[in-house]
Amino acid sequence: MHLDGVTFDRIAAVDTGGKTPDGVNVDTKSGTILIANDDSNNEAILSRRRRTSLLQRSS
Repeated sequence: MHLDGVTFDRIAAVDTGGKTPDGVNVDTKSGTILIANDDSNNEAILSRRRRTSLLQRSS
């Protein structure tokens, strides 16, 4: 989800392909974002440099 830095209004959302995303890890060197989806038991891997591209979804 992208938030406005001043108002904190939601301006965009990224579909991780899972249910109940509840964990986020950011690798600042590679620009990779990992999102753990609890109820679907999978993980989405996104690239910060590619904006909202879903690179991989594991199960």
